Amino acid sequence: MRNRADILAVACGVAVAVWLVQLRTWLGQGLGDLPTYEHTYRLIDLGLMPYRDFRLEYPPLAAAVFWLAGWLPGSYGLAFSMLMLLGLVAAMVGTWKTACALGATRGVTATAVGLVALAPALMGTLTQTRYDVLIAALVAWLAYAAATDRWTLVWTLMGVAIVAKLVPLLAGPCLLAIQLRRHPPARALRTMVPGAAVVVAVLAPFLWLSPSGLWQVLAYHLDRPLQIESLGAALLLTARLVVDVPVYHVTSFGSDNLEGGPAALVASVSGLVSLAVLVAVLVTVVRAGRLPQPHRGYLAVSAIAATLAGTTATGKVLSPQYLLWLVPLVVLAAPRWVAAAAAMVAALALSQVVFPGAYRALTEDFAAGPVLVLAARDALLVVITWLVWPRVRTVVPAAPPPAQR
Repeated sequence: MRNRADILAVACGVAVAVWLVQLRTWLGQGLGDLPTYEHTYRLIDLGLMPYRDFRLEYPPLAAAVFWLAGWLPGSYGLAFSMLMLLGLVAAMVGTWKTACALGATRGVTATAVGLVALAPALMGTLTQTRYDVLIAALVAWLAYAAATDRWTLVWTLMGVAIVAKLVPLLAGPCLLAIQLRRHPPARALRTMVPGAAVVVAVLAPFLWLSPSGLWQVLAYHLDRPLQIESLGAALLLTARLVVDVPVYHVTSFGSDNLEGGPAALVASVSGLVSLAVLVAVLVTVVRAGRLPQPHRGYLAVSAIAATLAGTTATGKVLSPQYLLWLVPLVVLAAPRWVAAAAAMVAALALSQVVFPGAYRALTEDFAAGPVLVLAARDALLVVITWLVWPRVRTVVPAAPPPAQR
């Protein structure tokens, strides 16, 4: 691990430099979801309770992050950006630790950590104005814990992830299947206790005071229509360039969506496809059987990556910041890691072309150029899902040979 510490140090330096340069360009402009985050902080600071006194689409730990950014000194935008920078560094360290645990080569380690470091440059200021970089950090450390058989840590991090953003929970069945191949159910259940305690401790006050308000967090996302950047929407808009598909743009649920014609059907099919992806990943993991380390570690990391990539690619909602969840894992999970890195770089860059570059032309005019760029980006996510799909490796990176006596 020591001989790879220089990789982490260089990556952190690059990430901080890029971050500070970008910070100077947007600070004070109120971009992205920052106004919503700051409004949430101000309501909490006035003594109002989320879910009971005002509606909030985010889980409780996210609300705590929004409040913390307002409590820190300096402007809200600056404080929030610094919190996200800490999250980015945590994601890089988690990626580096996972690479070391898997015995990845220097090239793989440098590419994986470097991709996290350069994500802000590839995605633009969106990285600093959303809290999803914290989810990327949780995902990176979740992968490390699973790769090293630290199952109490796995489920503790899962508990934190549930109350921050529900999505990482989707990897839970695969991780449990891997754990049960090594440990009996009673022991597995004991390792889940701290994570369950985290969930109960965070959610219990809100459930007691306003169960219906907290339920609205889940209902909000279940009720959302087909978001305009999703794969299903990209397919409809691409078809619209050839034939007259009767869809139209609406603004609802805090996003730009498609309605009319087959949009509702495509949204429903997207949910079914996402469910099929989850089942397929789980079946692949179960069929792998008992594996020694580091095969088991690779399987766990790949299962997390495929779950997140597959559900992101096929879901009815696909905001560009969701790609940040995938960045720490794609290189480490894919046997063809160069291709995975290239696909991830291209997907991140195309996301910035669409948002904010051509977003108005996409939403207001359904212009051909932005539609095709969007379709290419979403197709890349499908490719990434295939590249990181769990596979039992026949070649495992070997440990350095012992010194000759």
